[in-house]
Amino acid sequence: MSLHYDPSRHHAAAAGPYHGSPSTMPASFRNFQGLPPEIRTMIWEYSLPDGRVYEVLDAPNAKARTPAQQGLMFANVHPEPPPALAAVCRESRYLVLHHYRPLELGKTTKYVDLSRDMLLLEPYLLVKRLHRTLHFMSQIPLVRDGLSRLAMGTSYGIYTGICHPVLSWKVSKSNMGKLVSRLAEFPKLKTLVFVVHQEFQFEFDFRHPEHPSNNPHSHNYHLSHHHHHQQHQQHQLHGIHQHHQHSQLPPLPPSLQQQPPPPPAIPMMTPIYDGPTATMPPPSRPQVVHQAYRFKFDIEANINHHPHRPHLNELLYYPLDIDEDKDDWDVSATGGGGGGVLGSGVADADDQSAWCDPWPTNDDYRRFRRRFQRAVNMSLEMGLVEGRRPESLPSLQGASLLWRYTRGRYL
Repeated sequence: MSLHYDPSRHHAAAAGPYHGSPSTMPASFRNFQGLPPEIRTMIWEYSLPDGRVYEVLDAPNAKARTPAQQGLMFANVHPEPPPALAAVCRESRYLVLHHYRPLELGKTTKYVDLSRDMLLLEPYLLVKRLHRTLHFMSQIPLVRDGLSRLAMGTSYGIYTGICHPVLSWKVSKSNMGKLVSRLAEFPKLKTLVFVVHQEFQFEFDFRHPEHPSNNPHSHNYHLSHHHHHQQHQQHQLHGIHQHHQHSQLPPLPPSLQQQPPPPPAIPMMTPIYDGPTATMPPPSRPQVVHQAYRFKFDIEANINHHPHRPHLNELLYYPLDIDEDKDDWDVSATGGGGGGVLGSGVADADDQSAWCDPWPTNDDYRRFRRRFQRAVNMSLEMGLVEGRRPESLPSLQGASLLWRYTRGRYL
């Protein structure tokens, strides 16, 4: 089971927002403009979206003399407008555009607030491409002067632990010195976040899209629902990187093509869908897909090919609040591997989903953090930092990253 997944949160989202009675929940608030400007600003800022993560990499044909904005690209090539709060009124738009600025990389423009959003550099950039990407980033004023946190991806194996290419002394002993020098070009950089684990989560609608108004009691409706569910299970087992086609069902008789009458008012605590005898089709259910790193490029290619879905991010920081005090017998009984409780790559017995990527343990991250700190200190002591030396080193954090893609679309 994913540590990111909270069933109560997703069930509440599927059931819809709370609607209180008119006596306890007013339908509108007409005195907002009468509030002091400071209070209104606090309300608008509270309504801003949470920080998101954007993966950045060097463009395929980028050279040392390529203009910085043309030498970089977003992994997700879809443009993104400012947050929806900008469309509420003039005052909210002014506040949003004060925080969010357009960042154009290649042919893609996204509105970002680098005081809360993070840029992610994955480990497949290796060493040379990583330095080139950081060099281009330091040439863009918005990134150079506003970057406060930088995320760096890692690779993980149960036996090898957490790894990053810059720690490989077999390539060059000056790897860490060059990295420290590059990071010193961002004056507001305070934190390096090492992403040691990633997951994707998509919101799927199990109702058949071609027949949204079918009567759920009909035989054809249940066939289409079951057929869609079977196809999705096969789709998930293949890493959701193959686009599947729905089979065409025979047309329904005219008596079943009419819209059913609306259901009566339902009390707040009554579930919207309560089995096959309900009068409404089931609400969409979020399906958690555990990301295997070998499928990351296929997932991103699928996202870039289809209409863009807005995404949210969630970070779980290390040390994780879990119980690691289990002996080898407990680990083997629960199907764990050599990586301890989190190092297991097998899902729980009650979870019949696909393979789950192994989670690095708290000890795995502590060992990696010590290795990275020793390499930084050694590069400073041996004089391997060329060019600008940092006034202070950024703090180090480890985190698991969740990418949550919703069913909405940007217009």
